[in-house]
Amino acid sequence: MARNSRKKFGRITNEGIEQQKKYQVGIYARLSVKGDEQKEESIDTQIAICKEYIDNNPDMMWIDSYIDLGKSGMNFHRKGFEKMIAEAKEGRINCIIVKDLSRIGRNHLETGCYVEKVLPQYHIRVLAVNDSFDSFQWGENEELFSLKNLVNEMYARDISRKVASVKQQQWKKGEYTGGNPPYGYQIVKNEVGRKLEIEEETAEVVRDIYEWYLEGIAIKDIIKILYQKKINPPREYRKKGKVKEINIYDVKFWSVTGIKHILTNPVYLGFMVKAKKQREVYKIYSDREWKASGDFIQKNTHPPIICKKKFFEIAKKI
Repeated sequence: MARNSRKKFGRITNEGIEQQKKYQVGIYARLSVKGDEQKEESIDTQIAICKEYIDNNPDMMWIDSYIDLGKSGMNFHRKGFEKMIAEAKEGRINCIIVKDLSRIGRNHLETGCYVEKVLPQYHIRVLAVNDSFDSFQWGENEELFSLKNLVNEMYARDISRKVASVKQQQWKKGEYTGGNPPYGYQIVKNEVGRKLEIEEETAEVVRDIYEWYLEGIAIKDIIKILYQKKINPPREYRKKGKVKEINIYDVKFWSVTGIKHILTNPVYLGFMVKAKKQREVYKIYSDREWKASGDFIQKNTHPPIICKKKFFEIAKKI
């Protein structure tokens, strides 16, 4: 009786198994604020949920994670998201996994465009774990996708209205609701909320700029004076924390726009003005005009750096 011959098989390595996997996956995680809003929404939690899904699907291999922290779902100009889409188009990944559809975006038209039109052109599969959504099962998921997208956008708009309402109330009470404080001020937190207080070293620069302009010195020459005095412009000051440099070669030039902004910003009067009105305030010369603009102006919310007389003298010149 003839012996059965043994077939020899080549050794299958882990690397070979990985190469045979059908889906090269990119995980996308997004959080709209820089701190964790809720524990279950944290970046680490989102990635962990997606990686667990990959581990339970043997035809998938994790390639990379793309992260956007402090980015709104209503805006699709996000570095992590744009990098992921670019690498999907290049073929580095052919599957995108998110915790839920709201991580992709909260604008239902833009989200729909990517999931229904852009990504299918490149045969990219999209999975949302907690929503049980799979773009490769479109017939079963179309109604779910549309409904989820609409709900996500409605949620974003509702939150936006609530935040705007809270900020409106804070603004009416004289609280500072912006981000970085205006040059010349610092933010101080007390029992009332966030208030502006004078930061004397930078406030002195603001006063000098007003005085120079009233003396008839042109803005381009004011820029030269600031450079010669080695005074950093506001952006560099916020970055370095230094008003003046020791070495003049480390100093950056101020911009014409930056000087004009200081000369026309009513914050230096001790007023807070809504952004949509702020650029026009320096054109107001009389108390009657101030009253007409009362819905946009909160007076005496913080200590002034410049008196009203000087502010409006410059307003007339500008």
